[in-house]
Formats: sequence, C-alpha cells, structure tokens
Amino acid sequence: MNDSAVPAPGPDRRPVDAVVVGAGPRGVSVLERLVARAVPGDRPLRTVLVDPYPPGAGRVWRRDQPPQLLMNTMVADNTVFPDGSVRLDAPVDTGPTFSEWLRGIDGKGHPDSTAGEFAAHADDRDYAPRRVYGAYLTDALDRIRAAAGDRIRIAVRTAAVVRVIPLTAPAGSAGTPAGYQVVLDDGDRLEARAVVLATGHLDAPAAPPRREPLHLPGGHPTDYALDAIAPRAQVLLRGGGLNAFDVLALLTLGRGGRFGEHGYTPSGREPRIWITSRRGVPFHARVDTPGVGAPVAFLTPGRVAALAARERLDFRADVLPWLVADLELAWYDGC
Repeated sequence: MNDSAVPAPGPDRRPVDAVVVGAGPRGVSVLERLVARAVPGDRPLRTVLVDPYPPGAGRVWRRDQPPQLLMNTMVADNTVFPDGSVRLDAPVDTGPTFSEWLRGIDGKGHPDSTAGEFAAHADDRDYAPRRVYGAYLTDALDRIRAAAGDRIRIAVRTAAVVRVIPLTAPAGSAGTPAGYQVVLDDGDRLEARAVVLATGHLDAPAAPPRREPLHLPGGHPTDYALDAIAPRAQVLLRGGGLNAFDVLALLTLGRGGRFGEHGYTPSGREPRIWITSRRGVPFHARVDTPGVGAPVAFLTPGRVAALAARERLDFRADVLPWLVADLELAWYDGC
C-alpha cells in the first residue's frame, strides 16, 4: 500500500477530563496539583491548557518584556510548588521555590540571559525582573509535564477562550451539567468534563484609544504603544499604583535614563510625566530595611504555632486582631 495514500489523522475530538483556561502561574499550580494527586494505574487524565500567550509565563510574566519591569514581591516570597509548611493530602516538595531555582541556575547559565545574570547576584530580599519569574514558571511547567508521565496527558492550545457553554444534563441529574463546551477564538470547540478558570488579572473596561490627544487604555504595560509618545511630550497617568511605576520605568530607564546614588540622569528622550491619584498622595514605599524589624508582641511565633494547630481558623476573628495590634505597636514605636 502506498503510504502517501494514508489519510493524515484528524484532530482528537473526544471529550477531555479538564480544560484549564489560563496557562500562567494559576494554571501551572492547578496542573501541579492534578499531577501530584494522580494515582498510578488509574485511567490517564486528559487535560488541555489554553492560553494565547506562552504557557507557563502567560501574559503577565512573559519573557519578552523589558527587564526594567520588576516583581512587587521579593524573591523569597514566591513559588508555584508547595513545601512541607503546607498541609495537604497529596505530595508536596514537588519542585523548587523561586529562590531555590535561582540558586540552581547560578553559575550554570540559562537560555534566558537575564535570568542567568540576575541569578548570579540575587538575594532573597531582591525584586526580580518579571521576565525572570516567567523563566521560572516556564521551567516549572516543563518539570510538571515531565513528572506527569503516563498519568496525565497534557496538551497546550495557543488560543483564547471566548465562551464556556454548559452542556444539557440528562433527566434526573438535579441540574448538574453533563460537561462543558469551550469555544476558542480560532473557531475550534473543546468538550470537557470540567473547566478551571485560571485567568488571573483581567483588563479594566476602558474607552478605545484616540489619536488626538493620544489616549492609551489600561492593560499590561508592555501592550501600551509607548513608542508613540514623543520626547518632552506632556503625559498624564491616571492612577499612581503599580502600572504607573511600570510606565515610569519604561519611559525613563527604558529610554536610556539612569537612576544613581545622586539622583536621575536623563537621556533627553523622556516625556514630561504627570501622575494623578484619587487618593491625592503618592503610594507609600515598602518598608524593607535589612536588619530592621517591626516589634512583634502579639502575633508571636508561639501564638502562630497555636493557631496553626487548630483544625479551622476564622482570619477576621482569630488572626486579624493580633496582626492589627502589632501594626499599631509598630506605628507608635516609630513615632
């Protein structure tokens, strides 16, 4: 028989067990728990990760963004893998924390040169470029897929989900859907027994961009058309939060300016930037002075251990009062 006459296999249209919408850190964490809980010998689960951006890093942590955009939490505060401090009824310690991963690539190099350079001098109290965390998430997803073996078959679709439709339940099923149809923006449709929405942050509704004056609606800072802003142009930022600082970094450091010990040295390519905030005041900087700690008199290690030993906790009733008491003490101690 002529092999050329054998028709190419068509796409697999069988229902999958789960579609995870969003392949960023939330989607990676969901997949990690599915793999950790899968029992060898059971029927393999079929899972599809759907995201229009590269899987692992997703949109926020994608690896093509400028290194000037930093995380807003320290190296030591981030991981997608649980460790022994987390009480779960499934295996933990399934992969490295962000800090452990950085130590692992230090001196060995990494395909992402920014990650390798940062790892060479990184400290647990540093704020990493977001693209470096994206490299960690990408490696984490590769590790999880390798650990899945034959227990979970994982596919990745580069597309956006535009609609999730519950399928009609059979009579007598108390209204429980028989599954879901997931409609993609490329026209394809997936059928799944379960759907996990791991979409993370969504853009706020905004008016469409205008040409005069130039109006850029909200979104991820790397998606703004900042190149359209001419040097010395007047720029108004609505809001003084993290996005505003991202835009400031792109319009200053990203245009060749430098922050140093004696202030900022402009490149001459910066616009003139005005920041507005409904609060009327700049956001406070994070308190992060090495060797200086706030006094802890109420939420002590002993009290934390006692709270952790409980079967159930009410954060507002059991934890928040002690936390507020320590914050008040720190406030008056610094006055």
